[in-house]
Amino acid sequence: MQAQAEPARLAATAVPKAQRVPAQSWDGHLRSSHGDRNAALFCAYRSGGFTMTRLAALAGLSVSHVSRLIAARERGGD
Repeated sequence: MQAQAEPARLAATAVPKAQRVPAQSWDGHLRSSHGDRNAALFCAYRSGGFTMTRLAALAGLSVSHVSRLIAARERGGD
């Protein structure tokens, strides 16, 4: 019988890289964002399936630029 997970562990927001599974492909995020690259980057990152490094490679941008775009979107800007 397997032990129950501790409540603190269940509430943890960090997901190990090996367990990240993109629910949608990068192209899927672009389509669902109606071609808005910044919105697609934000959604893909927040879904937990993509790292900023991977998104930068897919979008042809620097990691720093992707980071700034996501941070601006989180602040409510664009």
